[in-house]
Amino acid sequence: MKIAEAILESDLQRLSKKSLVDICNELKLSPKGLQSELSGRIWAFLRENKNRKEAVLKEYEEMALCGKTSVTWYYLEGGATLKGSREKILAKARFNPFSKAVMPDTGKITESPILISAIEGQSKEEYYLRFVHKIGTINKFSGSQREVIPITKVVTVYMNEDSNCIEIRTEANSAKKFASTIAGMIEQHTAITPRNIVDKDGKNIGAIADKLGGILTESTSKPETNIGDISGQETKNLIAIITAIDAYFLDDDIRSLEGNLQAAKQELDLAQGTLFTTMFLSGLEKVGLGGKSDLRDHAFFNYLKPHVQQQGGYINFSIGEIPFAENCTIRVGVTTNSIQFLTSATEKAVKYVRENVIIL
Repeated sequence: MKIAEAILESDLQRLSKKSLVDICNELKLSPKGLQSELSGRIWAFLRENKNRKEAVLKEYEEMALCGKTSVTWYYLEGGATLKGSREKILAKARFNPFSKAVMPDTGKITESPILISAIEGQSKEEYYLRFVHKIGTINKFSGSQREVIPITKVVTVYMNEDSNCIEIRTEANSAKKFASTIAGMIEQHTAITPRNIVDKDGKNIGAIADKLGGILTESTSKPETNIGDISGQETKNLIAIITAIDAYFLDDDIRSLEGNLQAAKQELDLAQGTLFTTMFLSGLEKVGLGGKSDLRDHAFFNYLKPHVQQQGGYINFSIGEIPFAENCTIRVGVTTNSIQFLTSATEKAVKYVRENVIIL
């Protein structure tokens, strides 16, 4: 199957409203309404006109399996290889997922991923696996009757046997479940391993921005050193120091500043070698900085950097030439070891990130 053939109604909702309006106009459907209404209208038409589906949606294949998705990568370690995975998947499947899509009855969908289709890539070694799983339920009440309706989600996994790459496009906290499912399908439970994209302390987020030719626009960090809980009195003394500095800039009284700082220093009783910056940051659970330009060009960010551990960062970058460039914003997660696209991504954008940020 090609991407256009495998697109589901939920995939249509990843398209921009402009794209959905364009499709409605092409199909002579009403272009008015919310995105969910437009996608529903298009899907109803395509269900009745299956022979037109591929031609209508081919133009949107680049966007249909991506959108605002999170991405986590896995690989096989210890010399294991993905070579032959396609054949193992076909042997274990209850149907040929490359030739047709089979969606289970809603009541049979559980939290465990179920393979529903597979899509050809650019070569036999490159393909997409699509799974459905239950992510929750909602209760629908009618008088004294209650109906429990399952909420399901379709997840796409990109596989490349040549590059030993398993790319799972879903929330980072769910990715492990899909990795386990795939490991079972290809008989590689012990070899499948998350592929690192960031250091444990997040020090290479700036390097990722450089690899993507982008800029680091936001950073979330935690204090590098934890010197224990800050008491109420210590907090007052820290505030007193900041207040004393503010007062100096107002009245230019250096003696008053010196006296206030000496008094606060004695009250704080900092341990030998402990910097005021360390003490101040220890009173903060999280440190966030942001701007329109690259944070790394800001003196304040560079001053704080040695004293904090980055937990995440936002990177802006572009692909292609102006005026046709695709502008992207991603969030790099240190604790989740994942990339989240905050703007709707295309296959081209996901591939660009994949080929530039993966490290062992």
